Amino acid sequence: MAWRRRFVFACGWSAAIALAVAASCVPVRSATPHDFHASLTQVEVNRGDKTVEIAVRVFLDDLEDALSRRAGRRVRLGTASNFDALAYAYVMEGLTVRTAGGDRLRFVWIGKEPGLDVVWIYVEAPLSGELEGGTLGQTVFCELFDDQLNTVVVKDGKRNTTLTFGPGETSKPVQFAR
Repeated sequence: MAWRRRFVFACGWSAAIALAVAASCVPVRSATPHDFHASLTQVEVNRGDKTVEIAVRVFLDDLEDALSRRAGRRVRLGTASNFDALAYAYVMEGLTVRTAGGDRLRFVWIGKEPGLDVVWIYVEAPLSGELEGGTLGQTVFCELFDDQLNTVVVKDGKRNTTLTFGPGETSKPVQFAR
């Protein structure tokens, strides 16, 4: 998971501040739902390994609720033996990355890192073209909350951009500032 630490460090203060603001608005996990519905996705192009590495940070209770609705039964991190497979399928349905040539990247599960009230999900795919000029979509939890905001930070070397997906926004072009 060294790539995640490199990415978080390289994203600089903007991602760290956004994450800190989001985290400060959310109480410690409790039985009552939180009022702030957001996810943070970090996308990093690793030119050395020729991969696209993604870390998705979601609220654990929201993920458990989404997985439970899809499975038709209660799904909890500590008790569901197929939690990873369900989480992977759900996140990959909402997360789409297409290269400038139109190819949809196919991600493989790397792992998860649960915290008190959040879980980081890690996936990666072979780099099969340029992200700039392609499209990205992030719609996790949009079927659950009409105020869901999904922020995606894309980094390719020294270039980066931030995309924010609100209600009804399913795909955006990837363009880096010049």
